[in-house]
Amino acid sequence: MIQADDLRPLNWVKIFLGIDDNGAEYRNIKINGIMQDLVGEWYYLLSNTWHHISQNIEPIPLNEEILLKCGFEKYIKKSNIDGIEMRLQADGNGNDGTYFLSCGGFNGGLYVLVLCKGNYICNNIEYLHELQNLYYSLTKTELQIAL
Repeated sequence: MIQADDLRPLNWVKIFLGIDDNGAEYRNIKINGIMQDLVGEWYYLLSNTWHHISQNIEPIPLNEEILLKCGFEKYIKKSNIDGIEMRLQADGNGNDGTYFLSCGGFNGGLYVLVLCKGNYICNNIEYLHELQNLYYSLTKTELQIAL
């Protein structure tokens, strides 16, 4: 379950639509707004309607397909754990830029290694909204996503 204070407007999440003969059905949505009412309940805005935060939303797990839709480029390298490195240059160029490097992590998970102004920061990021928030924190611009 997503914590309301982890979300901000323009985050992508998946919404549970129901169960049919093929199993659970979800749709990816972009949150238009988020607010807390006077009693502390959180709501998200979708298509001009406010919905309680606990209603049917889940995080979108990061995987290779999602990273490619975020503009990451795939590189094959012999030195990485699984031989694949995903890169996204966020601003600047060369070593002066900010790069997100996503490599195969342990137990099939992903981690994002940030190279920023020559310094490395390792983040254990599992979900798309976490990547969006990190990107925004570093660049003050939204991550462009083609979902």
